[in-house]
Amino acid sequence: MSDELWILVTMAGVIALLAMVALVMFAPPRPSVPADGPIRIAVKPFEDIEPDPEQIYLGDSLARGFAQSLERYARFEGSVGDGPARFHLTGKVRKKGTRLAVQTQVTSDGRLFWSHAFDVKEDDRATATAKAVDALAHRMKVSLKNAASA
Repeated sequence: MSDELWILVTMAGVIALLAMVALVMFAPPRPSVPADGPIRIAVKPFEDIEPDPEQIYLGDSLARGFAQSLERYARFEGSVGDGPARFHLTGKVRKKGTRLAVQTQVTSDGRLFWSHAFDVKEDDRATATAKAVDALAHRMKVSLKNAASA
C-alpha cells in the first residue's frame, strides 16, 4: 500500500472515530421516568389514516380509551389533548374491515420513549388498549393501583 493511501485510510478512520465519539458525547439524554410523583401523559387524538365518514370520532375514541386505561395505574395521570405533561402519547389508526391497525408512541421533549403497534378486532379495542397501556406501564415500571385506593 502506498504512503498516500495509508495516510488517507488512517485519516478516514480517525474521522469516523471522532464522529462516533461526538455522537455519544453530544447526543441528548434519553427520556427518563421521574422516580416519584405523578407521571403526566397527554394523549393526543389519534390520526385516522383512512378516515371513514361513518366513524369520524375513531381517533378521539381511541385517545379517550388510552387516557382512561392509564388511570388504572398508581402514578399515571392521563389527559386527552395538549395539556401540560412530561410525556405525550400519539397514535395512528387504520380501519381494515372489522379490524383496526393501531400504532402508538410516547415521546418526551420530542424524543421517542416507547412505541407499540397492534392489530385488533374493532369490538375488542378496549382490551387491546389496556394491553398496550400495560406494556407502557411495564416499561415505566409503574404498578396497578391498590384495590383499597381505587
